[in-house]
Amino acid sequence: MSSTEIPSREVARRVFATEFNDATFTFKESDDERAPVYQLLPTGEKANRVFFSGTLTEKEDVGEDNEYWRGRIVDPTGTFFVYAGQYQPEAARMLRELEPPAYVSVAGKPRTFETDDGSKTASVRPESIAVVDDSTRNRWVVETAERTLDRIERFGEESNEYARTAEENYEIEPRKYTEAVVSAIESLEETTDTTGSDAIGTTWKRVVWQTIKWVGLSSEKWKWGTKTRRFLFVWMRMLSRHFDRLLKNAISLFQRSFATMWIHLSHMTDRSVCCLNMK
Repeated sequence: MSSTEIPSREVARRVFATEFNDATFTFKESDDERAPVYQLLPTGEKANRVFFSGTLTEKEDVGEDNEYWRGRIVDPTGTFFVYAGQYQPEAARMLRELEPPAYVSVAGKPRTFETDDGSKTASVRPESIAVVDDSTRNRWVVETAERTLDRIERFGEESNEYARTAEENYEIEPRKYTEAVVSAIESLEETTDTTGSDAIGTTWKRVVWQTIKWVGLSSEKWKWGTKTRRFLFVWMRMLSRHFDRLLKNAISLFQRSFATMWIHLSHMTDRSVCCLNMK
């Protein structure tokens, strides 16, 4: 890249908290001082920026001399931690003014930190924080579920260099995140908002199809017993998701049939009484 060239802005990856917190390996793709630092997602994708939505449940000014805000934001699969100070004035202002709990969407840069015991944790330096409604948050869940499934489907491709790097640096089977998708979509069933219901159904079909393929794949990493249990786990989750709806439909159908039968019986009784009176 020449000194006069303006670098393009990286795409913000949609990712659930459970995968984001597992993504502690970072790298650069060039020796340039200004080269972007990428977080490697365990599903085989690089991320210089991330976008997520959830509930701001806590905030705290942890700075000593200057304001330095920490926010705890929860999605259906886990927790993101965001940190904003004097170099992120708008994000810091939002954290200062917001009162938890509140639905928010965040775009920002992933950061990793090594603790005293040598373990690594991931957090986000927010570029922007916006208050959103529950429908917007629910749409993010569906879209992120789709993007996660896309990455899992591409993971086995030989040409996917980031997936091969993920295999070398993480002892994590990417199919783990299919379960995160299951949990996330299930969480939407607990809300009264019907936004994206068709998309939810499509996502469930993809979850089931991936599970079927997963069980059929031979792999030294997984025993058949383990894979079969996980296969049944996803299927049982899907069935439990639909059971309440099926039961309600069955009860509703029974009530309508009973009401219709009662009306017919009432009419028949009325006619019988009428005939007896005439006699």
